[in-house]
Amino acid sequence: MKQQKSEIIVNIFLLALVLFIIVFFLFYDKYDLFRFPFEADVWGTASDWVMIFVTAITAFYLYQSLKSQREIQLMQQKVTKIEEYDYLMKIKPDFKISIDRCTIKPKNLNGPQVVNGLAILETENHTAINVKILIRTYINNELRTERDESFDYREPQYETALKIDEFEIKRDGSDNFHITYNITYQDVDGNHYKKRIKVKNKGLRLSLVNYPAERI
Repeated sequence: MKQQKSEIIVNIFLLALVLFIIVFFLFYDKYDLFRFPFEADVWGTASDWVMIFVTAITAFYLYQSLKSQREIQLMQQKVTKIEEYDYLMKIKPDFKISIDRCTIKPKNLNGPQVVNGLAILETENHTAINVKILIRTYINNELRTERDESFDYREPQYETALKIDEFEIKRDGSDNFHITYNITYQDVDGNHYKKRIKVKNKGLRLSLVNYPAERI
């Protein structure tokens, strides 16, 4: 890229020189400007020209120096952003939930099914601070129960059992239900995150939907 720019500058200089020679011969001896040897009153002295060339060369290299500094500065900014992102990913906590001992049993021989069990909350990657969890249970998209859990901090090596509130569904499994865990928390640097995990049924089977954590 730099070689191409240098070639462009040389080509412009050569083109200007050729045009000057052509114009000089076309108007030779018609004006004071187009006479040889050059007249000092018109063209200036040798020291004047030396000063012009020195100024032009200095300006060119100053421009190149400022441009290089700007490129280095932009590169350093990119490196800094990458390092900041890597650091945030390193300290970013995350959560996952697994269902333990969940049962869907008939309340009686002819009655509805009863759902109960435990949701095991596990912290991943790094310590989470000021953890708040809003747990909601929906049956056929209608909110049935809602409760809060909160913890000062949670570390990756510890698990937390969250009881699933007992609720009833139709015996034939036609009811659709889901439980949402809306989690807000901070990392050790005070950056805020939110996370959503959903437990839902398909008939009498349960599945998990784990949404990615987002910075807020």
